[in-house]
Amino acid sequence: MPEYTLKFSSSAVADTAAFKLLELPPDLSKLVESNPDESSSWSIKGNPDEDAVLCTADKTHTIRSIALSNSVIVATAGDREDTSTDEASYSTSVEVRNQLNEILELVPSVPRLHKLHVLLRGKEYDEGQEGDDDMHMDESEKFTYEEARATLQASDTELDQGLKKRRVLILNGELRPISPTYLNAILELLLTRLVSLSLPHDSASIDALCCALQDGYDVRKYVCKQWCTDKTAVVRKSVGDTFESEVSVDLLSGKYLTQTDVLKEPPIVVLIYFPCFQLPIDPAARFTDLFLTRPRWKADEIPPFLADIVVDAKERDKFLLKYTRAITDAEAIRYSARAKYNG
Repeated sequence: MPEYTLKFSSSAVADTAAFKLLELPPDLSKLVESNPDESSSWSIKGNPDEDAVLCTADKTHTIRSIALSNSVIVATAGDREDTSTDEASYSTSVEVRNQLNEILELVPSVPRLHKLHVLLRGKEYDEGQEGDDDMHMDESEKFTYEEARATLQASDTELDQGLKKRRVLILNGELRPISPTYLNAILELLLTRLVSLSLPHDSASIDALCCALQDGYDVRKYVCKQWCTDKTAVVRKSVGDTFESEVSVDLLSGKYLTQTDVLKEPPIVVLIYFPCFQLPIDPAARFTDLFLTRPRWKADEIPPFLADIVVDAKERDKFLLKYTRAITDAEAIRYSARAKYNG
């Protein structure tokens, strides 16, 4: 039987706080086991004033510290020392390098892209800039795609999805949000072109449409080719005859409140613009704003205004339990603010 000699490493002081114990959730553990090189693309992101997150290729996880009731010793194998001429009799040293009192836990979280609207302010791509491809800004004012990857707390897949959702172009590596007025103008031109040529929206030639817009209206190909047809997104901005059958009030989910105008005869329901993206990202602040806007919310009214800050329904229900009080009346379940809660 081998014998082990326990020693304290000469670098124990220097190694203090050098080791962290990270617990992988089952899905990431299986991913690493099936492809050991997978974790080489993972990265930890966060400024000193932010909670750190771990980003895989397509997901973001908050890193949370959990205290351990029993300390964990970090030890490494030392040198093998022969104690006799008998090959079966030897001693191996084990060096104690550190002592851990916490474990790092990974919790799935939403990508933190809320900084984009600030970082891209004043960098809009608008009509009349098509011939100014190299930009009108100094290099120091530009915000590139690579800078976004390095600084924003989101995986590459989530970043790409967020840029498309926000209509952000990538021009010469730089991020340029297209202005709403110019986007609407291009969209109207595109829909008109589809109708005039009797082309179906889901099988029209991209090259033909891009060439038509560039030749007739000076809309550059590299702008048009960064999009793909999204019926839902199109209907939200400009319906037209082409997508009339797709119209539904559900497409405005998370962007409006309803209010009954009792002065009308008969009373009518009015939609009031109330976009969730203008609400705070912090859950406590989000609920504060919601209940300042409306003291009670029906159970089916509040979820759309939480969708952008929760990973799934389970996390949403956890927030509702923490920040609200459920009240059941004759009509429905309603949520009101708790008298006191901790942020």
